[in-house]
Amino acid sequence: MLITLSIILLFKGWIPSSPWRIVAVSIMILCMLSLSPTLFKYVDTNGWLEEEVTTDTLQITSDNTYEYQLELINLFQKNSYARLYLKSTSTDEEIRIPLDIPLKEIVVLFVEKNNHWIMLEATSEADIYILHTSSKFPFPDEKFEVDVKKREAVKVQ
Repeated sequence: MLITLSIILLFKGWIPSSPWRIVAVSIMILCMLSLSPTLFKYVDTNGWLEEEVTTDTLQITSDNTYEYQLELINLFQKNSYARLYLKSTSTDEEIRIPLDIPLKEIVVLFVEKNNHWIMLEATSEADIYILHTSSKFPFPDEKFEVDVKKREAVKVQ
């Protein structure tokens, strides 16, 4: 309201004619300047400036090569997406691989103390894994072939 009034007065070229009007305009400008930092301070940046990450419980692959978990980024927002987090047990290298999971279709997600939304199984090929979503995840029958070297996951029918 103060900003709108100031803009109207500025465009009309209003110049205060009395000392009281000068005081009133000065007070109005001081109020705007003092309220601005407070407004910026309380802006919630989670989900658009900073990622808001929801994860399941950290697990380890059957061949003990990687720790893994599913990361749901900015869940319940337009910019949501899913990715697989991997951490090498030998080198501590962290890898994040995007997953094509339709998070926008999730209406509710129950987060418990121990969540196991996915299972990552080793295959006979090196650095190739099969990712299955569990029955505790809203999309229980999703299956992906994960190539760690290429850092990609392809949905398997």
